[in-house]
Amino acid sequence: MNSAITAVAANLKSHPVAFAIICINLLFLIAGVWVLRDVAQNARERDSLLAQIVRDCFAEEKRK
Repeated sequence: MNSAITAVAANLKSHPVAFAIICINLLFLIAGVWVLRDVAQNARERDSLLAQIVRDCFAEEKRK
């Protein structure tokens, strides 16, 4: 396994464009995960607010 890592590192040293493409792809993946985390958090907040609205509506309906 160590020799495989050494071989990959040597290959990337001899091909800087490939290394740059790999780095850019990693940055895009990290940005995508960050955006999806925010979207999921917003969806959870929206769902909890909608559930609260439904509970309030049913509680108000029972009072009448």
